[in-house]
Amino acid sequence: MLKAVGKFIDTLPLEKLLSQGEHFADTVTIQIDRYYGTHDMTKFVFIMRGITESGGETETILENSASDGDVIYLLWKIGKNFTTESGLLALDMLACHYEDGDNSTENEPDVIIRYQLPPVRVRALPDTNHIIDAQSHTDFLLQVQNEVQNQLTEINSIVEQFRSDLAITQLDERLETLEISESQLLDKVETLQKAVDTGTT
Repeated sequence: MLKAVGKFIDTLPLEKLLSQGEHFADTVTIQIDRYYGTHDMTKFVFIMRGITESGGETETILENSASDGDVIYLLWKIGKNFTTESGLLALDMLACHYEDGDNSTENEPDVIIRYQLPPVRVRALPDTNHIIDAQSHTDFLLQVQNEVQNQLTEINSIVEQFRSDLAITQLDERLETLEISESQLLDKVETLQKAVDTGTT
């Protein structure tokens, strides 16, 4: 619901309400004071005007739904002409009084009161150029799967190469250990041979 403070109506509650192409999707209640100065606003006709960024104009008569003491409730049924274009929508609410109670909008009003409303934004329709069809979506998934499979194959190849290199390294270390053991054994044999030769002498 929008509330008027004097002749100012804050449109913040409409910030994310309107979308392009909607038609009577929303009805907004506007609360105003029954009296403005010496004027009884129950005797006025209220008109909401909208002006798009491209200069398009539209208007609609607001329904006076109820009055409660010093307050009046107006209903704004938002038709498609207010949401034809996306972007900023300037708003202008008029209260018109016609002489002798003739509220026909064909005549010139003898009193006009304008309410100030900040512009609201109409959300644009989604850009259908970026919508992917079923075949393109399938092709994209296959491409991703192939890329993933190629990456996995490359990773497995690297792992196998690493294992092979590790096995060769371990084998080299084992052979080196055996060579050391053989050298130590030969040293012991030589030592024993010297001992035998010395004992014989």
